[in-house]
Amino acid sequence: MSDNEKTVPSQADRSPTSTSKDGEQKPARDGKFLDTLPPWIATNLRSKKSWKILARCWLASWLSFLIILPNRPLKAMGNAAFFALMSSFLVPPNMPVQMFVFAISTMIVGMCFGWAIGAAAMKAALSARNQKVLKQTILSVQESAAGAVNPDAQFKLSIFQGAFLDVSSSAVFGVFLGVAVFFFACVRAYAPKLALFAVFGTVVVDIFCAYGPLFPVAQYTIVSSLIISVAVYIAIGIVLILTVFPETMNHAYLASVSAALGNLKSFVELQADIVSTSPGELSVDPNGSLAKMAGLKAAVLAGLQGLEAKSSLINAEFSWGRWNGDDAKDLVEPLKFTASRASGFQSFTRHIIDAEKLSVSRETTKSSDSSPPTQASSQPIDHMGETELIRQLHAHHHRYELQHNTRLSDIMPILERSTADLHRACVEGLAAAQNAIDEINHGRWTRRTPAIADRMSEAEARLDRAIESLRTAVTEFREKKRLEIVAPFIPAVNALKTSTKPLPLRSLVIAYVYCSALVVTSDGVITLLEMISQTAKKRKRSRLWAPSGLRAIGKFILRKGDHGDTEELLGDTRPDNEVEKEEEEKYQRDPDSRPPTNFIQRIADANHRVYQWFKSPEGLFVVKNVVVTIALWLPSVIRSSAYFAYVNKSVWAIIMAQTTLGVYVSDQIFSYVTRLGGTFLGLALGTLGWYVGNGRGNGNGYASAAAFGVLILPIVFVRAFAPPVVVLPVLMFGVTIALIMGYSWIDSHLVVYGSPGIGWHVAWRRFVLVIIGCVASFILMMFPPTSGRKAVRLRNASVVTELGSLYAYLISAWISVEHSAPENDKIDKVTGHDTNGDDAKARGEHGEVEKRGKSWPPQRPKWAQEFRSRIIDLSLQVQTLRGQTALARWEGSVRGVWPKEEYDNLVQTESDMISALAQFAGALIYTDPAWRLRLKKRTKLLNPKFITEVMSLFALVSQALRTGEALHQVLPTALLDSLIYHQQHHRQQYPLGSSTNGNAGGTEQNGDDHGQEDDDVDEEAGVDTLDPAEEIQSEDYMYHAVGVAAVTQILSGLDDLHRTTKRLCGEVPFKGFEDWRNDYEREYSHV
Repeated sequence: MSDNEKTVPSQADRSPTSTSKDGEQKPARDGKFLDTLPPWIATNLRSKKSWKILARCWLASWLSFLIILPNRPLKAMGNAAFFALMSSFLVPPNMPVQMFVFAISTMIVGMCFGWAIGAAAMKAALSARNQKVLKQTILSVQESAAGAVNPDAQFKLSIFQGAFLDVSSSAVFGVFLGVAVFFFACVRAYAPKLALFAVFGTVVVDIFCAYGPLFPVAQYTIVSSLIISVAVYIAIGIVLILTVFPETMNHAYLASVSAALGNLKSFVELQADIVSTSPGELSVDPNGSLAKMAGLKAAVLAGLQGLEAKSSLINAEFSWGRWNGDDAKDLVEPLKFTASRASGFQSFTRHIIDAEKLSVSRETTKSSDSSPPTQASSQPIDHMGETELIRQLHAHHHRYELQHNTRLSDIMPILERSTADLHRACVEGLAAAQNAIDEINHGRWTRRTPAIADRMSEAEARLDRAIESLRTAVTEFREKKRLEIVAPFIPAVNALKTSTKPLPLRSLVIAYVYCSALVVTSDGVITLLEMISQTAKKRKRSRLWAPSGLRAIGKFILRKGDHGDTEELLGDTRPDNEVEKEEEEKYQRDPDSRPPTNFIQRIADANHRVYQWFKSPEGLFVVKNVVVTIALWLPSVIRSSAYFAYVNKSVWAIIMAQTTLGVYVSDQIFSYVTRLGGTFLGLALGTLGWYVGNGRGNGNGYASAAAFGVLILPIVFVRAFAPPVVVLPVLMFGVTIALIMGYSWIDSHLVVYGSPGIGWHVAWRRFVLVIIGCVASFILMMFPPTSGRKAVRLRNASVVTELGSLYAYLISAWISVEHSAPENDKIDKVTGHDTNGDDAKARGEHGEVEKRGKSWPPQRPKWAQEFRSRIIDLSLQVQTLRGQTALARWEGSVRGVWPKEEYDNLVQTESDMISALAQFAGALIYTDPAWRLRLKKRTKLLNPKFITEVMSLFALVSQALRTGEALHQVLPTALLDSLIYHQQHHRQQYPLGSSTNGNAGGTEQNGDDHGQEDDDVDEEAGVDTLDPAEEIQSEDYMYHAVGVAAVTQILSGLDDLHRTTKRLCGEVPFKGFEDWRNDYEREYSHV
């Protein structure tokens, strides 16, 4: 249910709005009061579409209460009539028709499945009874009731007092209850999309098995009142969702695409403010631009996640409109591509902030250099992990940047000016795409009037203009304006042409990071615009589209990812780790035994796996569900407490214990706080609402309806539009009000056994039951406790492992030309050229490579799509981990303060590394394979020994987080230092002179001196050796340098992960090593 459009309304609302810089749509005249509210409240209050959804949801809840006021429907629905009202809060009609039908279908199927289990339990329990004892008991109860004023009523009262309880019958019910709860708990654990199926099925089984043992004869209709009440709400919901502003999945899907495009446009538009801000101001971020960028990135990822969830159901409905489900789904891949490329802008800001940190560190170093040597030698490595060699390197770059006026602050104005046109065209392209989608999605049922046709034609023309304008801007930037950024560096490169020192190109590389992100994002926008334009021209008129694929529903049900707010509010907040589990199952072996080879070994292995499962978080969750259910069920089948349990509705304590029980301690404690808070407020307002509408009487229908309608309006609004973290207390708020007002009306107008009372009497009983359920689940939570903090640590370990896997994947693509080739292409292993594609045609008869403009944009290699899916999944996992880290603090500080700041640093560093990986992948895609082959041996980052060190550090950090073991002090704290060491070793191994300086092909901070073998590679590759000044002006160098810069940022992030892990897990000391290393570097290390 989180997949509906409830926080970012599209332009299809057709309200007079203007778009602000952060992407929110605002009317021409905004009220100051709305601006002070949270964004999700203000945005929905300004949206016509949100008001339509609110009207539908409010009507559903109000009518569900209104229908129980007359006596005739109340008698037909029975003493569980209030459940219709509860269902309106649990499953509000705030979603498209298809999703609502799916939700209520899972709910009713779950209830019917639970009913079937209960009926089978009753049949088996009656068979287990001793019939002679049963007959004697019945005769005895009838004789004792014969003297009463109303023998039938007395006989029924004896049933609820436990006169017919039987141990064997109760045991059978207990077994069925345990098995059913075990099954439904497994469904909650492994198929979160079926949470409604599991919860409602569990409720029915609880009621059946709590009251079934009391009856001496078959009573298969115990839950009929519950089923009828839910069916009444389903009828209300279906009528309203089909008649009150109905919305198909197709319409909701295109609205989601429009919202995602709007967020992406705002994200790209924000980069103009970033690049116009000085580096010093950006590191302080006085305007909150970095926070806005992070929020917009999260919104884009959430939008893509919502599209993935809806894509499974879009073709399982009848819809009327211009586009069918496949047309809409085809937009997802280019939208993903564009979004992943746009994440490179975040790497640009990271580089600027890191550069400012280096400036601060350099000033600190200068001040420390003036102190006596004895004091300096005792100083440890600073917080940035710098060694003496790295400090010398930064000082060298700083001197040359000052000398040649190539500091970052000098380059930023040039960067802003040269990229302004391309940036403007890119933003306009995204705006044109959003406008076209809105026009396609608007007016589905209206007749195609000339005005509508003209508006659509104008949208298509705007698309064509945007495509042409963006193509022109990209070409102009690649051929002309890009060179304006390089111009300040040409004198410095020419002056240092014969020098063996590294060239001061850091500012150029950082500027290239921004340029590359803008160019590749523009490429994605062009692809997206072309697809929208082609489909819009193909689909001119609206028509009826029939369902085309129902098997996708099964995939939608069985997917564990893309949790909606239903799973969130029911406590299913476990992160997904399917990717990691698949990798582990693929490569991991059992160190204690080989695979089973015979029948006995297979049986033993299966038993071992079952035992291991019971120790897993899912297994413990399931077992705790069963134990707490049986423990709270026992009073209902013990004769001395059966009537007390029935009168006070102890089944609600069972339900509360089951729903508050969580996988992790932190989740469960958070659930307690929110549920108890929502329950308390619901008790207060529910009681107030009852007495306001009825006074001291037994109920006034008109006054109750009016009071209830006013009372639930804000609750329905929050339930329909709030993020999941707010939904849980509001849900308990609404459910408690429904229980108090529903129970009170039923008790005063219907004859029931075990009257709960009205108003205050219902309220305090409800609160006691909630407390009992929470206490019971709390006791089970502690045996054994499953720490959410440990889960956060293990989750970080899995993320680090996946980061290392993606890094290795991209490095493999870099060093393997065949791996980087598009499908059906053949690549020459020596030259790196395509032997049967456009690359072959682009070469002259002498083998020189012509300008790349003729083959722009380059074909995307076959690994790109898999990488894009993996990195988006990892980004979503990091977003989930961020929320789980925030929840973990609810465990308290019993054993000591939990270092939340360190784990927040881990998550932030992982997020930055993901952006760098996306930037790295884009650079690999856009760099000519011949260039990569030519520079493979010159690029120090590809030194095999250095690659080994990097992958080892990934593994060590992940292993330390997974096991909690301390890392050794001698491990490298700065991978850049190791990189320089390998460079010096390379020079010693290849002492021959070089034909060119080679600095342009080096890392962001360093150049490369290379030997004669590089010249041989140049000749074999068919690429002329370029002068350094010419080389840095090459477009291929831009992508190559950006790729190297991205790898450098990844390595910097890995160093940060390493240092943070040391602070978390500890460090094994090596006495005297720190001082010796500092002395050694000062004496022997020179740049």
